[in-house]
Amino acid sequence: LAVAASSPIVASGGKDGQVRVWDLRQQSCVRTLSSAGNEEVLSLHLNPSDTVLAGGFADAACVLWEMRMGRAVQTLKHHQHQCRSVHYAADGRWLLTASFDGTVACVDVTEGCVETVLTGHTDRVVCARSHPARPWVLSCSVDKTVRLWA
Repeated sequence: LAVAASSPIVASGGKDGQVRVWDLRQQSCVRTLSSAGNEEVLSLHLNPSDTVLAGGFADAACVLWEMRMGRAVQTLKHHQHQCRSVHYAADGRWLLTASFDGTVACVDVTEGCVETVLTGHTDRVVCARSHPARPWVLSCSVDKTVRLWA
């Protein structure tokens, strides 16, 4: 589930691989976004300006959609297993993706490339978040640890 900060828009994902965009004023689905595959949607997050939606999928893909036109603008396949978590940093330039392959990737969305892959967890990574004011990344894993990457 992704909630827009500047409008009454919510995006939800399902097992069918579809992302549905809902207008809370109309109380209805106003758009359906498709990915290249039909794998389950595991995570969604809107960038700070609510213009690009990131989605993490069970087939390890991460898809970015431009919200105004509803089209996929980029598909990243940098993980080996499920992309369990996607999260934009406060500046909107960086997207963190956490995967069951045990890694966290820092994606530069302006360049469309993986800048850094953080390794160190000994099991599946469930979630990654950036600190809102400091250049830190936090991640948690099935290995029962939370890591701070500075």
